[in-house]
Amino acid sequence: MLETDDVRAAVDQIRALVEGDGARLRLLGVDRASGTVRLGIDVTGVSCDECLMPADLLTEIIDEHFLRALSGYRRIELTDPRVGL
Repeated sequence: MLETDDVRAAVDQIRALVEGDGARLRLLGVDRASGTVRLGIDVTGVSCDECLMPADLLTEIIDEHFLRALSGYRRIELTDPRVGL
């Protein structure tokens, strides 16, 4: 079963993917029943949106990491303010 503490630890392991470019990765929620992890990217203060890893690539990398690291994980929902701009 998907546990929030395990999700937090997995998020901490990948946080550097966005923080190196000045953004922040935030855990928004965990739905244990569906195995869904909700994350958000905070780009407040980032001067170059194009310098950040694209949302689709970031989602793919996080998904692969969570599949290996988290029992009960099934999918990610990533909220990225750059999507749709």
